[in-house]
Amino acid sequence: MQEHEELQTQQEAEKIKDTEITAMVQEAETEVQDNTMIYNPYKAQGMSNWSQFGLLLGMLGVGILAASFVSLLVVKLMMPHSTIFNLEKEMFKPENASAMKVMQLASTLMMFFLPAFLFAIIVHKKPFSFLGFNKKVSIQQIGYVLIIAWMAIFVGGILGDLNERIPIPKHLQESFRKAEDAYNDQVLAIAKMTNFKEYLLALLIIALAPAIVEETFFRGTMQQFW
Repeated sequence: MQEHEELQTQQEAEKIKDTEITAMVQEAETEVQDNTMIYNPYKAQGMSNWSQFGLLLGMLGVGILAASFVSLLVVKLMMPHSTIFNLEKEMFKPENASAMKVMQLASTLMMFFLPAFLFAIIVHKKPFSFLGFNKKVSIQQIGYVLIIAWMAIFVGGILGDLNERIPIPKHLQESFRKAEDAYNDQVLAIAKMTNFKEYLLALLIIALAPAIVEETFFRGTMQQFW
């Protein structure tokens, strides 16, 4: 009788163990499905990957319009004496540096992060997971990033030298140089720093924010179609 009870207890324990293992496997499979690159809850309604790509382009258009609206709003509030005719000159004046910083940050968020986030909300039940955001960062990943950044310095220098050697017509060369000078003037206006607080703000606007939001758009959404 005692042996029968022990056998029954052992069988019940094995059933419980099997149930726990099955639950763990199902949870792992669910997590894998949640992290699938292109998850399409509307597949039954005929929304293919190309349809999703069209949706992403539509969200990008919304982001561009939102960025334009926000930029105009910043100009209206922080540069009230500027007009569309003298805006280009007014933007590079030292007294308008704060407006330039706000405009740059807001337009970057609206143009790249907003479309990616709206798209992720529509096509995935876990948008941040879909975009590649996670809480787990390993030492190995940090090492890879440092190595890639170090190598990119040399590769960037080589590509820059090759770019200078490409023969182009003089009128195009002059146009490119003017565009480059205008960009450098804009960066200098944004990067003007008189204290540590402005240094951190410039670091956020010039380096950190564009890197995060642009990678969110291109790697988090666009790259997943190929």
